[in-house]
This record gives sequence, structure tokens and C-alpha cells, in this order.
Amino acid sequence: MPDGMQLFGFPVAPVMAGRLRAMNASVKLEVARFALLMHRTILKHLQDQDLGWADLDEAYLASKEAQGLSEKIRIATGVSFETLIVMEVDDDEFFIGWPRRPNGRIVAGQIAPEPEEVVNINEVLEEDRPLVEPTVKELRNDFKRRLIAAFAAGATGRGI
Repeated sequence: MPDGMQLFGFPVAPVMAGRLRAMNASVKLEVARFALLMHRTILKHLQDQDLGWADLDEAYLASKEAQGLSEKIRIATGVSFETLIVMEVDDDEFFIGWPRRPNGRIVAGQIAPEPEEVVNINEVLEEDRPLVEPTVKELRNDFKRRLIAAFAAGATGRGI
């Protein structure tokens, strides 16, 4: 532990400093777990088509069928479904989206090295058939409960 750790300008006792680090680590772990849970839940909603979206326009559906594409909403060939990623932006910030080429097109099967090279899922999918917002609402209470437990575990020094 570094000597002279301070909180709001005041020296922190070694035990307190250790607990603050444990709390921070516990919270970061829960945020990462939540990002992965969001990713899995979004993919499940895409696969199950269970968010009450309006049906596809008949002409568009016929066009998709004629091209041999999936009849499901938000899925054509499956490339975007298969390449949706979770990217860690910072220690406690995650991003869900698709890698893209410099020309702005989605890249199949590649992980983008920088957040600027990822298409934000909110920019693409939230307009007429929301996906992220209902998923966040669905998972919000569970995340709050897990975050409170992470704070408590870190504060007591137990970890999670």
C-alpha cells in the first residue's frame, strides 16, 4: 500500500485505504459483469424478437426473403449479430457496439482497437425499434442490487 494515501485531503489509515481499494475493485468487477450481461441480454432479445417491435413492412420482408436474408428484425445475414462486442473503454466504462472500417462500415469478425472505431449500438438501433433502453430497464434493479453488494463487500474487506 502506498504511504500517505489521502481521501479528501486527509490521511487515510492503512486498513481504510485497503478497504477503499477493495471497494473500488469490487465495483469495477460488477460494472464489467453488467456489461457482459447487457451484451448477452441484447443478443437474446435480437434472437428471440421479444420486445414487442412492430412487424417489418410487407414489401421489405418480401425483399429480405427474396435475397435469402433472415426474416427477423435487426438481423439480415447474422454478421451484425455475430460481431456485436463489449469493449472496455476505461476501468469502469464499457461500450457495446460493432467494429467498423475507416469508411464507417461494420467489420465482420474483427475487434476494433479504439472506441472511435466502434459503431455505438444506440446510434444504430434505438430509433424505431428500441433495444438498449428496454434492456437497461429490464436489468437496472438487478444491477443496483449487485452494485450495493459490491460496495458493501469492498467496505468490509471481504471482496466479492
